Amino acid sequence: MAARTKHPSRPASRRAGRAMPAARPLRARRERQDPSDYLGIPSTEISPNVRSAVMKLMDELDRLKAELTNAQHRMSELEGIADEDPLVPVLNRRSFVRELDRVIAYVNRYKAGACLVYLDLDEFKEINDALGHSAGDAALKFVATHLLANVRSSDIVGRLGGDEFAVILHRTNLALAGTKARQLETGISKEPFNYQGRDISLSLSTGVGEITGKESSAEVLERADKAMFARKKSKQ
Repeated sequence: MAARTKHPSRPASRRAGRAMPAARPLRARRERQDPSDYLGIPSTEISPNVRSAVMKLMDELDRLKAELTNAQHRMSELEGIADEDPLVPVLNRRSFVRELDRVIAYVNRYKAGACLVYLDLDEFKEINDALGHSAGDAALKFVATHLLANVRSSDIVGRLGGDEFAVILHRTNLALAGTKARQLETGISKEPFNYQGRDISLSLSTGVGEITGKESSAEVLERADKAMFARKKSKQ
């Protein structure tokens, strides 16, 4: 793979799975300053009543500024949550497709190489049927964590739905992307997945699609999906 490089978008949700910070407390009241500093009037010409009223207004302004800061911080947190998959610590389909659209535009403009790897967890239904949906959920989390740990921080990981994932590889050609896809397949099959004291073998089928900058996100996904399906059939 190429060395780490900057890329057109680094979604906050790549940090998904980390604990959200607590809401920021309101800032402590700032040290009182003389109202004359704000009014441009000598302090000797300000009556006690005016001074008191101005101080109250200054305190209220501080309170409103603090509430605005807290609201902006909370809005940022909620936007991050809206981008994350509800089960695993990666982007959901909507936000992943949005990032893919951005990468397509970037590739089209700067002629930078990029590829998409489409991944499907083999025999996922069998895991659910044999061990229950909690085991299936645990397997999906295991796969997501493995993907995040084995791609560059500049790459983007998303869950497309069910047992299907995708990874956008920046500054990568088709050959290198194919090598990375096989590495991910091999890695998940060798990494032990233990559920309630029982070792479960997992395997992935992958397909790669090149991002040329001339197609839509749907076309990129469809091309990689078809390659993944052909790979799955070849393993049967």
